[in-house]
Amino acid sequence: MKTHLHAAIFALLALASAGCVTTDEEGRTVLGVPRRQPDVRQPSTRQIEETRREARMAELENMVRRLEAELDGVGTSINSVAQKADASAQQGTARAADVAALRAEIAALRRDVDEQSAALKAIPASFGKLLEENNRALLADVDARVKAAVSAVAAGRRTSGPSRSSGSGKFYEHEVAAGQTLSVIAREYGVSMEDVMQENNIRDASLIRVGQKLLIPVK
Repeated sequence: MKTHLHAAIFALLALASAGCVTTDEEGRTVLGVPRRQPDVRQPSTRQIEETRREARMAELENMVRRLEAELDGVGTSINSVAQKADASAQQGTARAADVAALRAEIAALRRDVDEQSAALKAIPASFGKLLEENNRALLADVDARVKAAVSAVAAGRRTSGPSRSSGSGKFYEHEVAAGQTLSVIAREYGVSMEDVMQENNIRDASLIRVGQKLLIPVK
């Protein structure tokens, strides 16, 4: 008898530990549904790969934002150098030291771009190609402006002494508009293209650009 009683007690204890037995307000034993064990299954290989891909994409997005910020800084520096080159080309008064300084700044900018290009190798081609094209466009623009400044300096050295003054000693200031050539501008003011080139230390008539200001001698 005691054996059966002990067995029943152990069975009830086992059920209670499994969450199958409770007691109501009147002390009655109520059998319930066994509690389920928490799902402790390991993530699948596919889930692990997806998690890794998401982490990689987030890393790439952060890298692209950082490089874009660095490129903005390089762009600002390039604009500064370009403005100096424009001023030298317009005034024709740059010295050899000025040209050397411009070239040193260009070399520094090229080093910055090279460093960023190395970082781009870690980025997929779709991102890297876009940023590299942006770099090339910026460098091509500043190279063209520096060449114009160097040409202006060389022309200024060849024409030693003060430049020839116009007959009246007065000049018009003309701002080059889109589509205008030096010959068209000279005809508008009734002067020769050679006079305009000499007064502005222009060696190559094709190097004038939109927005450039020219001194036109008054005849």
